[in-house]
Amino acid sequence: MAKTGKIAAFALGEKKTAMVNLPAQFVTSSTADIKGQNFSDLVDYANNSEKTNDLNNESMNDLIDLKEQFSKPGYANRNSAVTETHPIFGSDKLNYDNHDISVLRKDLDETQKNGNNIHELAFSIRGDWLVKNNLYDPETRMIDQNKLKHAEQEVAKTLINKGFNLPLGEDENDIVWFGVIHQDTDHLNMHLWFAKKSQETRPEMIKQEGKYKGQPIGVIPLEVIEQAKRQFRKQLMSSQELRRHQEILKGVGGFKKEIVEAALDNLLNDRHAKAIKQIYDALPQNMKGRWQVGNAHLTAGKGRMAKANQLTDQLIDDLFAEELKPEYEGFKSLAQEYDAINIEDQGVMHKGQLKWSENKEEELRKRLANQLYKHLAQIEDTSLNDIDQQMSELLSNVKKRDKGGITDKTKIASSPEEIKLTPQAVVRQCQPKL
Repeated sequence: MAKTGKIAAFALGEKKTAMVNLPAQFVTSSTADIKGQNFSDLVDYANNSEKTNDLNNESMNDLIDLKEQFSKPGYANRNSAVTETHPIFGSDKLNYDNHDISVLRKDLDETQKNGNNIHELAFSIRGDWLVKNNLYDPETRMIDQNKLKHAEQEVAKTLINKGFNLPLGEDENDIVWFGVIHQDTDHLNMHLWFAKKSQETRPEMIKQEGKYKGQPIGVIPLEVIEQAKRQFRKQLMSSQELRRHQEILKGVGGFKKEIVEAALDNLLNDRHAKAIKQIYDALPQNMKGRWQVGNAHLTAGKGRMAKANQLTDQLIDDLFAEELKPEYEGFKSLAQEYDAINIEDQGVMHKGQLKWSENKEEELRKRLANQLYKHLAQIEDTSLNDIDQQMSELLSNVKKRDKGGITDKTKIASSPEEIKLTPQAVVRQCQPKL
């Protein structure tokens, strides 16, 4: 990403970069002290009339290292990056005036004096995503800065309250944070700085060993940062984009429900009797009652369940290719459509990283496999001496029972006292619930 030399002249037509990048960094007070740096230098307010107007406010390679920001007074509200008379904002106001900035500086001096860290996160937002969600008009260069700021106010709560072993502040007055929107690069950047004011004494929030023993914890877990990114995206999405996401997810869930409810029904035919017998024979009998796919992929090829898992995966392939082909194709098509949305939002997948659709299919296959194993575990070993014959007898009973009418499989499956419990009957008896 590069400087544009203009305000709100964001790059468009990018396809491989994420909607939001959120790099995080922090500086300890001891490091700043040694270098003669002050936390308050980050918000040195430059009262320069040439800098300011709000004409474009319609109601992360380029990110400078946090340590370098201290050597650039007024970095947060530098003339080349902001367009508002009072661009700094915080938890209570969208535009800090000179008095607010004075209080902010004092709070930051206090947090540094008390030996705390200052944290920074930067939201780098792609121009195309801003346009799609009605946050930026490239013709007029208008930006909905207020909506962006409100979203960051909410995300700040998540990072401050959930980013550490305990909430960073001991109460709501023990936190100082501020943010700013910068518009002078080809992506819109939003910065967020925050720190604890009072001295940290809680053991859970202090490093207990190593080189930095005794210092406050500084690193925010990646899962919390990812949560913040998702929250930020959701808050900024247009109602139209939210509906599109919801409709796709609803469709995926609907097809999944149909597959789960129909899969075991479709085992009740001659075509699958031999396959189920092979699966049962491959299951480790001394683990009966504990048959589960576990964390491994169905085709991982490791462990005592490996052979049964592979055979079950083949059986599921067969179901998806024949009896459940329409449902499976619908599920897969919509899931892949959601993959495209994720690439728009998060960027191209890393090597070895599974797509959303791949994760969802793996979850579905494991669910079907575990349901099959659960029901097979209820069958007495002696009842599987001749599964082919039992399947034929079961189907014969079905035909006699429903002579002249349509088979009611639900009634059959719920009447085990009338039909001997073959694997297929047991499998059919207890349909899983979503």
